[in-house]
Amino acid sequence: MPVFYGLAQKVTALSDYDFDYQPQNSELIALEETLITPVLNGEQENGEESVKLHLSQISAVENGVEFWSVADEQRFNLALLSVRLLEGIYQQGY
Repeated sequence: MPVFYGLAQKVTALSDYDFDYQPQNSELIALEETLITPVLNGEQENGEESVKLHLSQISAVENGVEFWSVADEQRFNLALLSVRLLEGIYQQGY
């Protein structure tokens, strides 16, 4: 069993406008039926050919969406960069 160091975080993305999100699995994102934890994520990644972003408990909120995400210490900076890019795009008015 590999040692896994990671973190879990609840993400809430809000918009000024009402939107309809359509969750779907892709080559980069895996939607989980149960709450994903850093340990479970590490175990799943150990058996995957290519690493995916695992999201769980996706739900709609007023003008937004929220979900749980996990990251390991190596991919945390990439996840943070993507959030910062999204914030920048939003502030530009797109």
